[in-house]
Order: sequence, then C-alpha cells, then structure tokens
Amino acid sequence: MTPDTAAAARTHRGIPLLVLHAAAGGATGFGHVARGGAIVEAGRRRGWRAELIVEAPVVAEVESTIPPDATVVSDRAAAVARRRRWTAAHRGPAIVACDLPDRRVADLAHAAADGFDLTALLNGDPDDPAPADVVVLRGRPSDRPVPADCVVVGHEYEVVRPEVQALRPPQPWSGRSINRVVVSFGGSDPGHQTEQLAATLGHIAMPETLLIAGPSFGESRIQDLFRLARPPLSVVADPDSLPALMLDADLVISMGGQSILEALHLGRPVAAIRWADLGRDVEWLAEQGLVLDLGPVERAAAALERAIQAPRRLSELAEAGWRSIDGGGADRCIDAIAKCLTAQASR
Repeated sequence: MTPDTAAAARTHRGIPLLVLHAAAGGATGFGHVARGGAIVEAGRRRGWRAELIVEAPVVAEVESTIPPDATVVSDRAAAVARRRRWTAAHRGPAIVACDLPDRRVADLAHAAADGFDLTALLNGDPDDPAPADVVVLRGRPSDRPVPADCVVVGHEYEVVRPEVQALRPPQPWSGRSINRVVVSFGGSDPGHQTEQLAATLGHIAMPETLLIAGPSFGESRIQDLFRLARPPLSVVADPDSLPALMLDADLVISMGGQSILEALHLGRPVAAIRWADLGRDVEWLAEQGLVLDLGPVERAAAALERAIQAPRRLSELAEAGWRSIDGGGADRCIDAIAKCLTAQASR
C-alpha cells in the first residue's frame, strides 16, 4: 500500500493525531517550542492525540526549557523516523504541524510520505508564504497569494504558554512612572543586540534595568555582558521565570518573537527594536498601536529616553496589547486545523 492509499484508507476515522514538529537551541531560540507546547496542549483539550517533537542538536542545552513529555531528537533523520512510527500505528487522521519557518519545506513537503493527511504551518512568514493545507500567518497579512486551503491571520491567533497565562493580571499596567525596565531579546539573541543596546544606554538617564541573558548565550558571552553592565544596568542569566520578571517591570524592551507576545499578554508596556526579519513584525505591531517602535538598536537609546518620560502613552500601549493578546491563540489554531480537516473530509 502506498503512503497516499494508506492515508486515504484511514482519513477522518477515529481520533486525530497531531504531531507538532519544532526545534530549539542555538540561534533557533526557544519561542517555537513554547508555542508548540501550548498548541499541543490545546489539541489534547479537544480530545486529540497530540505529540511535540523537538530537534535540538545539543540536547543538554535545551532540556530545562522543553515540556517533559516532548520527544527530543538530535537531528532530522531521527525526527522523521519517529513521525513515521506514530503515523504507522495510528488509525485516525494524522496532521503534521510546523512552527519553524526555516524548516517548513522539508517538514511539509514530505508529509504524505510520512503518512500524514493534513499539513499546517503555524508560524507562516507573510513575506514568503509557503504551501500547506492550513497556514497561520505570523502577526500580519501577506501581500502575496498564500498557497493554502485555509489561511488565518490576526492577533487572536498569537500563542501564549499556559504558565504565562496563569500570571496574567486582571488589569494592564497603568503606572505614572518607569522605575524598572527588562530587556529581553530572546533565548539566543544571535545578532548580539543586548550588548549593543547596553553599550548605548550608559549615555542616557535610565531607571533600574535588567539585561536578560538567555539560555543559549553561553558562559563567555554572559561574562562579557556582566563586565559591560554598569549601574543602573544589571544582568540576569537564564532566569527561572522571565514572565515573572516582565510582570514586575514597568517597561519591557524586546525585538519581537515570543517574549514580546508574553509581555503584551501580561499587560506590560513594550518598546521594541528592529532587527533582521523581525523588524517587519515590530513595524506591524507598532502600526496596530500595540508596541513602541524604537527603530534599529543604534538609534534606540534616544527614542527610549523620550518614551520613559511619557508614561501615559506607555499605559495606552499596555492596555491595547493586553486586550489583543488574550491567551486564546492556541485553541484558535486548533479550531482552524479542525475546520480544514472537516472541509477535507467533505470533498
């Protein structure tokens, strides 16, 4: 029996199997796994069998950041082998979802050969939409045709981890002054934006400012950052709970990715620098009135100094972000997949 006929023989009978294929560590960071774990939990709440598989070349580097029931493998071949074992033993519809743009083609193009009936891209790049049955575009609409049966986009599909949702306050920040700032540019910050921003902040009046060194910074880089930081700047390396630190801040400085969504969900004012491809996302969020766009890191200090003197504007941003990123994104992603699965079955 070919993969196509095997899939057709079982399609839409029994409990769906959702395999979410993600990656973590190094320059990849950890936001993809954070979103993936939340979507897997949403699938399980619907009664599906849902599995998270994570590619991590250095497994020890990511163990503390990955859900304990996830399957962690060191390379693509091991991931594909595990996916095929799951689909071979499953008797209902099988869905493979990918949250990592630079791995999407390899993951989704071979889906039928791996025994999957439906493909979903859950972090689609609006500037380069790739083919899948379901595409959830990241943050903003695409100017190009999206090769998919079901396309969804909007802040309501942004995914926030359950442990962050548990910290969400009843109201957003509405302070009268900025007394504490948290700077977080992700688990790896491959562009070394943390160091560049820290070097410029010494030239302006700043409140207490925590520079977050993520789990993939490496010991040498962390020590360099400690040497660079001078009061009121200080360094926190791989904190136990970044969301808790953000919740205790009056302003969060980010550059997009998962940390910016979590800060908005927690009702914190967010200012963001523009870096690489994430810069378009920052521009879009700023156009929607959710974050303050600081521009590239070389010009961020001046914009930040002005922002600190305008707490009322920051309070308005905090409220808008708090209302937009409400924590229901993972369930809405599962709803979109389920809708496409139903439509496929009716053809």
